[in-house]
Amino acid sequence: MRCSDLSDKFSNLVELLRYRALTQPDKIAYTFLEKGEKKTDLLTYEVLDQRSRAIACQLQSLGATGERALLVYPPGVALSSIQLWLSSISLLPINAIATKACTGLNQP
Repeated sequence: MRCSDLSDKFSNLVELLRYRALTQPDKIAYTFLEKGEKKTDLLTYEVLDQRSRAIACQLQSLGATGERALLVYPPGVALSSIQLWLSSISLLPINAIATKACTGLNQP
């Protein structure tokens, strides 16, 4: 499928990613590069779809549709995947990067 054909078939990015999850489930959707160099994490379209939908459904069940959500995640593919599906339930993500100090990762 050519890029010029995408706008005719999909009205938003969530629809496109759902289509990819169904037609190319094992293809890599995201690769996270630590400091822009070292591959540290990746997600296939299928896993991206499953994780993102689960989080969006949980938030929707809590009545968060149309609200704002503060997302505190370490840098990586998890944050990117969540942002996509939150938009599908009209929830506005507000990003905050979790540091080692915030998550307790620097403790012995």
